[in-house]
Amino acid sequence: MPLSQSQTRDSANATGETLVGVPGQQLLRMTQFDPDSDEWPYWKKRLKNHLFLTKVPDAMQSSFLLDSLCPKSFTLPCKMCKPKEPMQMPIKELYEMLDAAYQESTFWIAQRIKFFSAKQKADETLVQFASELRSKVEHCDFPEDEQEKSLIAVFVMGMKDAVTRKVMSLKDFKTLNEALKEAKENETKRKELGIGIESESDHEVKKVRKWKGKKGMKGKRDQSHDKDECFRCGKSNHTSNECFFKEKECFNCGQRGHTARMCSNIGNKYVTVERDPYDVL
Repeated sequence: MPLSQSQTRDSANATGETLVGVPGQQLLRMTQFDPDSDEWPYWKKRLKNHLFLTKVPDAMQSSFLLDSLCPKSFTLPCKMCKPKEPMQMPIKELYEMLDAAYQESTFWIAQRIKFFSAKQKADETLVQFASELRSKVEHCDFPEDEQEKSLIAVFVMGMKDAVTRKVMSLKDFKTLNEALKEAKENETKRKELGIGIESESDHEVKKVRKWKGKKGMKGKRDQSHDKDECFRCGKSNHTSNECFFKEKECFNCGQRGHTARMCSNIGNKYVTVERDPYDVL
């Protein structure tokens, strides 16, 4: 049921908004623009949408915009358009004036570097990550037909779940929303199956553990995975008899004949070892 004029007025007062009179109707004014708390590009989009939905006549749009500025912002067009009055200016010119004052200067190369290096944070949901990318891409000056493709690529590359990222990199998505839907479905399935998210660091640890060989082995590592690898240092450009580390002591166990990162004399514990100073090959 439509609100009466008195109910509309009470609602407006409760939200800090006021009513603007338009011949034949009463319009609810937007919350005033405050540069200390609002971002001009997003507030401007809200205003345009509001003008469209409420069908404010073209002749009144400049006055509507000015009436929606806070006192501090209102002084700007008043000073800049002298000797004219700001309400006499077309709304397009008012937009340009306010753009110059409140639109942040951006350099598309720097913005693209930030955009392409974006990664999903540990406490960030997929929806939040996608929203952040949408915000970043606006400043990258991509051609219209390339923007959506770039969004999809960065979204997939930046996801924290390494398994989902690998699966989605093999698919062809048309829109970011399509990729987001797929990612959320994969995330839900993994939760239902009790499979946790595997980050890039977790994935790397698994690779290193497999590389070290079977747990509890003494002496040589299991070479069944890669016969061309030197079991002393892990490289494949020489044989174990030619290895530089053949007579070197291991920093992990003290025995001769292998590097610390190839050492399997550590019982059932897994130890992350920094690169050996001797490892120059």
